[in-house]
Amino acid sequence: DAIAINKADGDNVKRAEMARQEYEAALHLLAPASAHWSPPVLTCSALEMTGIGDIWETVLTHRKRMIESGEMVAIRKQQSLDWMAFLVKEGLEDWFYQTPYVKERMPKLKQAVAEGTTAPTVAAGELITFLNRNCSTGDK
Repeated sequence: DAIAINKADGDNVKRAEMARQEYEAALHLLAPASAHWSPPVLTCSALEMTGIGDIWETVLTHRKRMIESGEMVAIRKQQSLDWMAFLVKEGLEDWFYQTPYVKERMPKLKQAVAEGTTAPTVAAGELITFLNRNCSTGDK
């Protein structure tokens, strides 16, 4: 939503400004993520405490525009859905690897795949087929 280039102090001021210009040019090549916001590129110095106010003002302006346009609600909804999907995937993966059959077969299957005696698709298929046969509960 914004890029802040720190260390724009002392001998680094010119380099920070050049970096700012390069990032700004690069951002123009990308498709904007929002119809209501174009990410600004700012410079600052935490050492000298310069540009910090501009960064904070950018955060507040961005938030205001996203709320007014309705994008903030849409973004939050999508983030919630993505988070739920991530947690389900992570939970399933943890459960999968803790399944006794998988724990028993995995080392042998990995070795067979590494040695080239079993195709990765065959090894994965064996584990998934086992789970399908033993964990299906119908429509529940």
